[in-house]
Amino acid sequence: MEHPPTYLNTRSRGFSLIELLIALSLVSVVMALAWIILDSTRQVADEIQTPIEPPLQPLWNQLEFEFDHHLPQPTNTKFPSLRFSEKTGLEMISLLPGPENVPLQTELHYWVDEEGLKKSIHISYPPTAQTNLITADVASLRVWARRGEEEILHYPLEQKTALPHIIKMELRSADGTSFTREWFLPSSLHASSTTFENEDPAE
Repeated sequence: MEHPPTYLNTRSRGFSLIELLIALSLVSVVMALAWIILDSTRQVADEIQTPIEPPLQPLWNQLEFEFDHHLPQPTNTKFPSLRFSEKTGLEMISLLPGPENVPLQTELHYWVDEEGLKKSIHISYPPTAQTNLITADVASLRVWARRGEEEILHYPLEQKTALPHIIKMELRSADGTSFTREWFLPSSLHASSTTFENEDPAE
């Protein structure tokens, strides 16, 4: 008597529950890794396309505000005063309205010493003096200006002279990285040098 082929006696067998769970787990892990890679790629692309804000932007904004509010008005050419040089840094002296609109003398001074970039504020009344370290990452400060084609390395040039058209500042770090910014000033304004003393900026 002949026996049927053996393959006819073999029952077809599917995946067990454990095998299905393992397969689903592997698929989930692969999808999670793919999502992480895609998300990281998207973040890198966004960072490349996003403009990087200069690290000294708050300082530039503050200086712009001070130039706008502390530099003289055409009706008052004696105050404030402007002074800058490689030795003294940047100085401004102005008469700002105080209580009951009484003008108060305010002195601003930016300079660099061994600790970094510093700023001092002196107010005449009530007598107030404050010096702050802005950043320790600055090794040198250079301020210069332009009036037309003339380059001005120190100011004032004489007892009473028109403000330069453009004033520039360069900050250089210890590793040689430099940051430069310029501001346009109204040429109709004037400044006096009589209010400045020849004194050590660190004092």
